[in-house]
This record gives sequence, C-alpha cells and structure tokens, in this order.
Amino acid sequence: MSKRQVLLAVGLLMCCSTAWSQDGGVTPLIGEYYFSNDHQYFAPAVWEDLGRNRKANTGWYGAISRMRVYVSRQGDETRIVGPDGGDWAWGNRVDLGYMTEADHGWAFSAYDIDPSGSGIELIRRPQLNRVNEDELDILEDPTTVAFADLLPLLDRNNQFTNTRDFDEINSFNTTKITNFEAMKSFRMPALHNGGVFEPMVGLRYMKLRDLTSDDKYLRFTLAEFNGGRDDAQPFPPNAFPGQVLPGQTFSSTPALVLDPDQIIEQLVLDDAFYLNNLFLAQVGFRLSVPHGRWKLNHELRAFCGQNWQQFTRIADTISILYDGVGDNSQIIQDELRRNRLDGNHTEFVFGSEARAEAAYHMTRDLMMNVGVQYTYLAQGIGRGNLLQRNEQDFSHLSVIFGVVYNH
Repeated sequence: MSKRQVLLAVGLLMCCSTAWSQDGGVTPLIGEYYFSNDHQYFAPAVWEDLGRNRKANTGWYGAISRMRVYVSRQGDETRIVGPDGGDWAWGNRVDLGYMTEADHGWAFSAYDIDPSGSGIELIRRPQLNRVNEDELDILEDPTTVAFADLLPLLDRNNQFTNTRDFDEINSFNTTKITNFEAMKSFRMPALHNGGVFEPMVGLRYMKLRDLTSDDKYLRFTLAEFNGGRDDAQPFPPNAFPGQVLPGQTFSSTPALVLDPDQIIEQLVLDDAFYLNNLFLAQVGFRLSVPHGRWKLNHELRAFCGQNWQQFTRIADTISILYDGVGDNSQIIQDELRRNRLDGNHTEFVFGSEARAEAAYHMTRDLMMNVGVQYTYLAQGIGRGNLLQRNEQDFSHLSVIFGVVYNH
C-alpha cells in the first residue's frame, strides 16, 4: 500500500461520526415480543405470524378501582373563592363484562363520587345570650323537669360547644354523582402490534344530586327590623306558640313593653336541592395495546340524551327578640317562618368521556392499573339555589388505581 493510500484511509476514518450504543436505562414499555419469555423456556415454539394471530382473552372480566376526583363547581358560585374552581373528592368504580368466543359481548360500568364534606364552609356564630343556664341546670339534675319541656328546640345550646352558638353552613360544591353504563361491544381482528380494537354502543344513566346551603346570621335593633317604627311589634300574635309559659295563652300573656333599641337576631337556614336524572345513549370504543407485561388501554365515549330535573328550596328564618345582651339575657319573643319553592324541568344534555390506563401483569390474569379519566357534560345540568340555573355544564377529572382481572 502506497503512502498516498494510507493517508487517504486515515483521513476517511477521521471524518467518520461517532456511534453510541444504548445507555441501558429503564425501559418499562419494551417491545411486544422482546425477551417476553415469561419463564416458558420449554414451551413449544410459536410459528404463527407475530401479533396478528394472537388470541385475546375471552370469558368474564372485571376491575375494581379507587378514584381521586376533581369536581368542578357550579357556574355562579362566587360566595367562596377556591383555588381553581373545583374541589377534590373520593369515588369508587366497578367494571364487569363478558366476551364470547365469537368476539362480541357485554360491558357494564358503575361509579359513585361523593364530594360532601370537601365543599362546605362552617362558621360558628355566637348568639346574643351566650349560655342557656336553664338547660345546664337540667343536665346536672335531669329529675327537675322533663328535658323536652324546657324550651323550644331553637333555644337550646349548641350540642358541640354547650353554649348558644349558631353553625352557619355555606356549601360551594356538594354534588354527588352516580353513573351506570351498559354497552354492547364488538371485537375487531387483532392489529399488527397485537392491539385489540372494540367498538361499543349502549345506554348510560347518571344521577347528579346537588345541595347548596347558604345560611346567614343577622343582628339589628327592633326599630331597624320594623323599618324605623318605634311602636311596632316584632312578630304577629301567635307567631311561635312554643314560647308560651305553661298554663298561659297569648291572650293572657302580659302586653310587651318594647324598647326600639332592643336587639333582634335572625338565623336563616337556606338549603336548595337540585336532582338531575340523565338518560343517555352513547357510542364509543376501547383500544388495548400490549407492551410486554404492560397493557395500555384507551377509551373514548360520546353521549347525548334528556335530563329530568327536580328542584326544591327550603328557607327557614328564625327571628328572636331579646331583653338585652349577655349570658343573663332572656328571650322576649321569637318566630319561625318557612318558605318553600319547588319546580321541575327537562333539558337536553350531551357530552363525552375519555379514559387512559396502564396495567401491569402481576400474573397471567391479574393486573394492577393506574390511569386518568375525564368526563364532560356540555350543558343541561341544574346546580345551585336558583331554579333558573338549570343549563350549566359539569366536569370531573379522576385519577384511577385498582385491580383488573382477565381484561
């Protein structure tokens, strides 16, 4: 080899790019049949084409999952400011189905979400007479008088503090969700990578029960209560018969001598219930792709239907007139008024749901799964304490983890 040829070869080698091998890092989702022996070293060889002729599971299958859910608030909720307009809750999900050898079957799903307790603000308000001493005496010696004859229920001490406190409850997200689905599924021929595609069509029922509490505690003078009139009585006769002493009637009760500066307090218990019953038709599909011991599942559904709504709002206003302020102040007169509003509507609803999961084979039939689910109802949901607020949207985002069998 001449000197010229040697220099040319060295120059070409110096111009070559550097080649790198894999660093050997973690690769949990390796290829479908890459060293997937599953310890079957002596099993008969498989001569079929990889992937396309692989038989998917048949028979019964199921899953039990726990859900951590982020639930959206109602659209007009401005009384209490949250971080992102939603609140966290817990839920449970159960899936059950059966696939025949003919590659068609049934799939059922149900889940329940209860955010009650996570969307409530409680404020404890001290009332004007801080302690009901008569009740304390009876607690020490129950033989003195029957407890039920002591005073009206609204005059008793708070059961948690044993003083005259009013628990003001303001809710901003207490929508309970119940969902049930029944789907007919059809399994298509296996894809080139071993994936399984299953179109589905069926029915869906959802129930959304929304509770809105908007309690209030108010104080003002007798003159303010009566629009500035000093001579007006605070309540009409026979307003609250439970306040009459034994052996007396309102006609025999001495006439009240009132001071315009005497204090009246009002306790307002305002609760609204919105019940949504959704009957929906839906279509969708499921795509499952195996990766070694992992299986990736993707689901998408679209639905529409009718929502039958029922609304009830009950507001109790308790007005109490005292002869002063403090522990020894006495109740002169009180009144309980109840206002109730009922209504019902029907609204068209449509929406969609997307779900993605990754399941790891612990055994041949048992898997551990983790995933996310997003459900969105675009319109037609009633929430809040106004009958007119019956066309709202609604959504919840869930993190799912659980156990899967033979799916």
